[in-house]
Amino acid sequence: MKLKVIYKILILLIISLGIYYNSLYGDFFNIDDTATFEMVKSNSFRIKDLFIPSQDEIFGYVYYRPFFIFSFYGDYLFWGDEPFGYHLHNIIVHAINTIFSYLFFLLLIESYTTINNEYRVLSIDEETQNSTLNQVQGKTQNSSNLAFFAALLFSLHPLQTEAVNWISARSDLYATFFLLLASLSYLLNSKISNTLTISNNDRRKDLRKTLFLLLSGFSYLLSLFSKENTLFFPLIVWGFEKMKSDKDNPHKDIFIYFSPFLLIYLFLRYSSLRSGGVSFVASFSVLQRHLFQPLIQLDIHSVSLYILNISIHLLSSLGFYYKKLIYPFPLNFAIYKIDEEFYGVIGCLITVALTFSLRKK
Repeated sequence: MKLKVIYKILILLIISLGIYYNSLYGDFFNIDDTATFEMVKSNSFRIKDLFIPSQDEIFGYVYYRPFFIFSFYGDYLFWGDEPFGYHLHNIIVHAINTIFSYLFFLLLIESYTTINNEYRVLSIDEETQNSTLNQVQGKTQNSSNLAFFAALLFSLHPLQTEAVNWISARSDLYATFFLLLASLSYLLNSKISNTLTISNNDRRKDLRKTLFLLLSGFSYLLSLFSKENTLFFPLIVWGFEKMKSDKDNPHKDIFIYFSPFLLIYLFLRYSSLRSGGVSFVASFSVLQRHLFQPLIQLDIHSVSLYILNISIHLLSSLGFYYKKLIYPFPLNFAIYKIDEEFYGVIGCLITVALTFSLRKK
């Protein structure tokens, strides 16, 4: 079985690298790539300046994405002003993301099957363990196949085109990279917690759980340093735990686990923007400022309308990307406006259907 998994990983790796081969011969894109490259080229590299830049070294960059800038410094160190290396960097990260997605889907699917439940009752009798493993082997293979095709869709889907071909969209690639790593680490931590064994290795088991949990939190922090859209990852984890059948899961502890990493990010972000002369509010995009303005101003009278607007924006965005996932055409480089009523209904219906479907399992 392990060899089959390795073969699937190799297939995904070859496809992910090959499908964007032509991108290697692309140039810098004059919207953001050239400006970011010149910004990196004109400033000396210091780690501190990435996270808390001075007013003279804010780079004129309104986004707080230090790991994204760090990756450009690495490219410039190895490739100079040759765009080939920058494009190669993007393609490699995309290929790794595809492999991570396969492993993520594999663990996620297993967590919603009886495989996980059967592993919890492992016996000290070796023959009984072998019998149990043989019984679930077929289900494991089905999970592996389903995860493989899900990862293949992830790799080949047209929605990935912008993130891979456009060098400055690397922030999306690295946000995905660290978010998948955080998810994998958390799922592995859960898998260890759900496996009951009678042995003297409890300390080793606790150590592995702690390491996976720390890796998940640190990866979450790096995803925030790549792109701020990953802010709500703890809520996703909480939703995942809520839908599982185990009633003893510490749902509230999830926020305790991840809150220190979120606080570190918010503190550094605030310190950076303050020292760089950019206000915390101004650092967000126009849409984000529009959405968060009522809370920032503490306008009590607008709170209910604010919540309604947020819900509409969220559901319509989900509905739009549900549609793009199934039918991605026409391909858009920039999206300025969508039919919020239409896509809001779609987003609401599909989200409710998916929630009930997962809860039943």
